[in-house]
Amino acid sequence: QASMYKSASQPALPTATDDEEEWAEAPRRMIAVTFEVRCDMTALEEKVLIIGNRRELGGWNELAAVEMSTTEATWPLWSCTVHLPAGRVVEYKYAVGVKSMWLNQFNVKEWEGHMGNRHFKVGRRRHTLSDEFYTPFRNADPRPPSFVHMGGGGEYGLPNGECFMDPEYSFVTMD
Repeated sequence: QASMYKSASQPALPTATDDEEEWAEAPRRMIAVTFEVRCDMTALEEKVLIIGNRRELGGWNELAAVEMSTTEATWPLWSCTVHLPAGRVVEYKYAVGVKSMWLNQFNVKEWEGHMGNRHFKVGRRRHTLSDEFYTPFRNADPRPPSFVHMGGGGEYGLPNGECFMDPEYSFVTMD
């Protein structure tokens, strides 16, 4: 529930809290933003999805992600247009999704390999963002990762001979 404040010079107005962000944004003008991303790592039944911090981009809920589209003539360029509030900073990421068996939704199969979230500030006019889908890091070695034993005790050893997995040493053989 909104808190109220009252002053002699102004009428009582609700103040926005985190849960009432939508109230604070009500008067903002919605701007059409077209997202374009070049992604050639999709199979026939897969789609590129865009997921972000705004409700219009799914609110970081993978099942509410916005589906992007392409055609045979434009592939591997995927695009979608979303209306976002002017002046807001928007965070987002791309993912490859596969169709869910039960609902008319796409589940995330693989997130892009981009470090952190992408972000931009919505302008006052319609505009297009062009991005490149960063391929997730894949180790070419087909062997599953192994744990590294650091020995017990000592200044650098782990207590009780515990093991850990370190990406740098994940394929060290334990002969």
